[in-house]
Amino acid sequence: MWKEGIESWGQNVERAAKLQAVPKTIYTPGSSAGVAINLNFRT
Repeated sequence: MWKEGIESWGQNVERAAKLQAVPKTIYTPGSSAGVAINLNFRT
């Protein structure tokens, strides 16, 4: 089912595997669920 879903979007399993292998970081402003980030905007 997963393979059919990927292929229905015109992708292939090898390309999906490459994307899965890329290290990812989730930044979460105001939360401790991921890597905290603080954005200060001055006007």
